[in-house]
Amino acid sequence: WEVGLDLTYRKAVTDADLAHVLSLGLDWIYVEQTAVNADLVRRAHGAGIRVMAYTVNERAILESWRSAGMLPDGIITDHVDLGTGG
Repeated sequence: WEVGLDLTYRKAVTDADLAHVLSLGLDWIYVEQTAVNADLVRRAHGAGIRVMAYTVNERAILESWRSAGMLPDGIITDHVDLGTGG
């Protein structure tokens, strides 16, 4: 089973947070969409942790992440067609 940790709402993720996730042997961090940025994705991936963003309900957010080259590994959304181009 892969397991993740839902981090504090809208809080910037620190290196200490990532170290804590690693110490627990977890695979994912779940962060509110406004906490997602290129630095977080890079640092998490460097530590072997995947990033799940929530609650992404606007295609423009995905497009801005894509154009910045900082897509998280997954999203939680209320709109299942968001990632399909529909």
